[in-house]
Amino acid sequence: MGDILKFAPNTGTSPRFNGKGSVIRNPDILPIFLGSAWPLGAAVTSNDIMKALYRLAGGPYLQGLQQYGYSGTATVRNEMIDKQPYTVTAGTPENQINVITSALRSYLESLVNDDKIDNVDDNHELIVLIFLDPSTQQTGRFSGANTKEEIFEFLDDNIRFQWAWVLTDSNNLDSITRTMSHELVESISDPFHNGWEQTSPAPGANAGQIGDVCDASGVVNGVAVSSYWSVVDDACIVPTSGTRRFSANYTLDNPEPHDGPSQRVYVDFPPLCGGGRYYSYVERTFLNRVTVNSIFEGYEQPSVEYKINGQPVSFLGGTIDVAATRDVPQLKPLSPTTPPTTETARLITSKLSPWGPVQIEVGPDEGNTYLHLDLTIREKFDDLDKGGGSTKKSAILYIDLVNQKIVWEPTYYLALKNCDINAHRTDGPSIVLGPPRPGDPPGLPDIVRRAMEDNSADRAHNLMHAAELLKASRPEVAQALIVLAQGVNQNTIIG
Repeated sequence: MGDILKFAPNTGTSPRFNGKGSVIRNPDILPIFLGSAWPLGAAVTSNDIMKALYRLAGGPYLQGLQQYGYSGTATVRNEMIDKQPYTVTAGTPENQINVITSALRSYLESLVNDDKIDNVDDNHELIVLIFLDPSTQQTGRFSGANTKEEIFEFLDDNIRFQWAWVLTDSNNLDSITRTMSHELVESISDPFHNGWEQTSPAPGANAGQIGDVCDASGVVNGVAVSSYWSVVDDACIVPTSGTRRFSANYTLDNPEPHDGPSQRVYVDFPPLCGGGRYYSYVERTFLNRVTVNSIFEGYEQPSVEYKINGQPVSFLGGTIDVAATRDVPQLKPLSPTTPPTTETARLITSKLSPWGPVQIEVGPDEGNTYLHLDLTIREKFDDLDKGGGSTKKSAILYIDLVNQKIVWEPTYYLALKNCDINAHRTDGPSIVLGPPRPGDPPGLPDIVRRAMEDNSADRAHNLMHAAELLKASRPEVAQALIVLAQGVNQNTIIG
């Protein structure tokens, strides 16, 4: 058995049940389909109901009854189809149960007396389920009921078994199987009105069994079922086969770049980097497509909800506006970074199904976005209004989307690299130059420092002069100073 779904009872407070000793340990279930519409004359066929019954009997749904004495094994006989037209005169809503039960008791006794039910004598584990075809229209408050049958036998133990009837005039399989499951668990736990029955609060008329205090329903192995009271869990329960798990991931398609028009701006490099000059750049934005995948197992009717930055994603898809930032050209590269501009980006979302992937599309011409995705999943039938919620699980995804950046011409990046090198040199010429070498001119560190920090009109000339002094003993430093002097000359020409 997997997860046990729990719900609150309809009594407001926890009901109390008393077991009087009677229980069906190994149910022997005989389905009888009564009426001219069977097996194929209605929207819901007898075959549909039999499939559901087999799944219930062989699945985990009945396992919660072990606390009441059920052994864990139920047998379903081949169905009996009685196509004779059968009409039950409808009574008032108040006496509907009595009218139908009385009519069907006579029918059931005739089957026993005519030996049409195998293995009925001394078989107290027998449960007969009678399904009335849709032609039996009823206007009462009940769609089913269970009771006992006891037939006197002279000089032998009385024939005694449990039975129930189920209306099918709804022509809705889920409605029929919910009623069937309700009557089945009550027949097992309270046969012959001498099993587990409610002691407090005092039950109403035609109530008092373990299914009557529960209004919530569920789905087990594809079959709609009613919840029933569990003394052990102190809740209405639906035992299920799956252990529910949930996670999520996302994939990002190759971003599709879109470049805006080339623009040219003056970038103010400091003097030690050769000074400012004009550089070209483009603003590059991207078309980003993200697919968010939900990964779940053990769910019967999953309902997945998505929120992006706190905003719900519609099943039909749509647009969502989120905060975004846009980078701007850095006109002073060594100064503190210019803060990006803030704006709003528009996401286009679409969902392929209520539980399928979500596709997110953003850009081009949008800013950079940070997405916080909250995903929750629960069973559709896990009704919070009825005290449910145990199937709800969550996952969180964080997606940082680069939708925009500034792309410079190559000479800008080269200048920035050389600037970093030169800045390192000015941090301490004595450290950069290392120990003295033969042929070093006197005051070598001061010569290099003055040349690097010179911001006069003769800066290029002074750099070349320093390079001439150093070329014999420090050719690598001299070459760096020459490159720097050439950059000053180029800046003079361009500027």
